[in-house]
Amino acid sequence: MNLVSYALVTLDDTKSFLGYTNNSKDETTKLFINMATDFIEEYCNRRFKMTTYTDDKYDGTGEKNLLLKNYPVDTLTAIAENTQSDGNGSWVILDSDNYNVEVKTGIIEKKCSFNRGFQNYQIDYKAGFDDIPYDIQFACMSFVENLFRQRNAQGLESESLGDHRVVFLKAFQENDQYKKVLDKYKNINV
Repeated sequence: MNLVSYALVTLDDTKSFLGYTNNSKDETTKLFINMATDFIEEYCNRRFKMTTYTDDKYDGTGEKNLLLKNYPVDTLTAIAENTQSDGNGSWVILDSDNYNVEVKTGIIEKKCSFNRGFQNYQIDYKAGFDDIPYDIQFACMSFVENLFRQRNAQGLESESLGDHRVVFLKAFQENDQYKKVLDKYKNINV
């Protein structure tokens, strides 16, 4: 098994955190890292690793601001507006002089409002962290550690995603430290 390309932590860092150096637990550790990454990103409603987004669709709000799903923004290549509010018209690239991007928050401010509509904006951009923040890494590795603890306590011989989702939710609900860290990064965009 490979780590997902957007994993929040490395295998080596996680092994060091867990205090083992041999390779006997590597496959399980990679599975748990992938699961913890997916749980954290699903909870926060965003991707953390630097990623390029092409033709990412957004609904026009009728407001001057539009919130990107992922941030911090590294580069914004283009914003295209559809000539029809339902997104079925032709696409027109907006002049970059007509908007500003708040890099840290992913807020795009347009000089005039974004036309209200359904997926009537396409945005090409690159966003995320080159280096995942340490508190997110710690939360991810702590989730992995919790999975090992649960697995050993239950004498499990194998893992399945469904069972561990319950373990993650229980660990998350019982530990305000996780919630405090993840809520800081949680994307309120829908």
